[in-house]
Amino acid sequence: MLYPQNNAHRRAYKLDGYWEFKKDPTAEGEALGWARGIDNTRTIAVPASWNEQANELYHYHGIAWYQTSFALNENDINERVVLRFSSVQYGAAVFINGHFAGEDRAPYLPFEWDVSDLVRSGDNLLVVKVNGEPLNEEPVRICDFYGYAGIDRHVFVCALPKAHITDIAVRAGADGKASIRVTASGEGNDAAVTAKIGDVPCALSKNGGCYTGELRLQNYERWSLENPALYPVNITLFDNGRAADSYKLKTGFRDIAVSGRQILLNGKPVYLKGFDKHEDFCVLGKGLSYALNVRDFDLMKWTGANSFRTSHYPYSEELLDLADREGFLVIDEAPFAGMDGTQFNDPKTCEKAVEYMKRLIDRDKNHPCVISYSIGNECDTADAASKKFFLPVIDAARQLDTRPLTYVAWTKPDEDNIYQYVDIIGLNRYYGWYPYENWPGSAAPGNIDAAVKQMDDCLRDFERVYTAPLIVTEFGADTIAGLHSTFMLQFSEEFQANFLRSYIRLIKRHPAVAGMHVWNFADFSTEQSPGRVMGNKKGVFTRERAPKQAAFILRREWLGESDDGLFCRGGGGAFKIPGE
Repeated sequence: MLYPQNNAHRRAYKLDGYWEFKKDPTAEGEALGWARGIDNTRTIAVPASWNEQANELYHYHGIAWYQTSFALNENDINERVVLRFSSVQYGAAVFINGHFAGEDRAPYLPFEWDVSDLVRSGDNLLVVKVNGEPLNEEPVRICDFYGYAGIDRHVFVCALPKAHITDIAVRAGADGKASIRVTASGEGNDAAVTAKIGDVPCALSKNGGCYTGELRLQNYERWSLENPALYPVNITLFDNGRAADSYKLKTGFRDIAVSGRQILLNGKPVYLKGFDKHEDFCVLGKGLSYALNVRDFDLMKWTGANSFRTSHYPYSEELLDLADREGFLVIDEAPFAGMDGTQFNDPKTCEKAVEYMKRLIDRDKNHPCVISYSIGNECDTADAASKKFFLPVIDAARQLDTRPLTYVAWTKPDEDNIYQYVDIIGLNRYYGWYPYENWPGSAAPGNIDAAVKQMDDCLRDFERVYTAPLIVTEFGADTIAGLHSTFMLQFSEEFQANFLRSYIRLIKRHPAVAGMHVWNFADFSTEQSPGRVMGNKKGVFTRERAPKQAAFILRREWLGESDDGLFCRGGGGAFKIPGE
């Protein structure tokens, strides 16, 4: 599914702005005819989650209705008109001018429909029924992050030519060679497709229902952390001897592979340093913000990070575009978190999981920043039934893409049923923070020395059982910004700083470990509970992106800076971490 764009052949109208909104707690809106129009509404912003936009909406997770209008001209309605949603939590039924356009339940992933038969010249009414929580049969769970709901990414109305490009797949290697695959719709028998990467052209040959070809650049730069070189890819569809459609994207020439215990970028070992994140910010909820994305990347680079995982769902396409530009490595995670035997044994859930994995890869296949697909997080894969869920997902992913697969879990190495089938093993461990007795070798909360010892034992156990690269994908400690102590106490900034520093120095000593991702980049909202102080506070930055002491520790450990260049200076001079 191609991202909407404007060019000489295509028109994309973005429907961002103020929409009308109405809750439907008794699910009676459809019976009352709201699909034909809603009255007595309130204003809501799109894109953004609805929860923090009004006091009455924060705790609401039921059905809600959105309404707006858009205008098309005669030229538009004579083309193929497509309505596209980039993401709706957690599913939507859509109506245009009172007529049903389609329904989709996949969260965090785009969906679109041809609505040519439903639109008219002039104003058109768009009504969207949104489910504010996932259905039981969906392979999606809300695991210790707030279940923000609503239309949180862009909505587009697009006018496409009758003969148009429907999909493009580009695989560009570190050797300068690129393979290109294009599919099209509505073209005649004499149609042809040409491609150009940079200044190098290539005529594609028709092969079944698609057009394929290869080209090689002689003078090029590889996409890398230090130099994320991107090259324009221009595709043109010719129909009846004329240019009927065109599309432009960017690619980077790079290789990603796993060899023994190492992850290789362009044939050289790369060590991942970075974060787990959440799409979460004040007022916006999970809403897309270009400015916030830029700020987050600036802060990650400031700490010395080079990578992140899209925990625990696919992030926006726009964020991956920025990662391509900025040279960040991304583990792209499917929305399968916290699955257990109930989901593993439900054929409908398993079938949808395969569909969602395919849609994720189809969306993100052209991003050089994506170095691995994560098939899930912290599912009960000690249960043998997990194979019924995950093996079809793994098989589908391997058929569609050559990137390594990652699985992230908390299970013991000799009890897990899925690690053996993936290329990279992700370990989530919080020894010294959580008191869970059923966790392998759980250290007493607050005892950093014991936690480090037990983390060391854990890594040795995994090194004994598996030969794949290990990534410590989660480790961290909740911290209340501004809470300080001269001795080690949980929730103080000093505790978090020493906790992370101790883990990092231990992890560095294990050659089988190919990287580390701190949980979490920034504080984020969760459902309220006695164990959460207005959200999860494991961020090294606050939810507003102010640094805690731990952010400076990461900068020291990952960049090797001395005190002179590390800490902010003011009238009181540079502060020190206790115990240094």
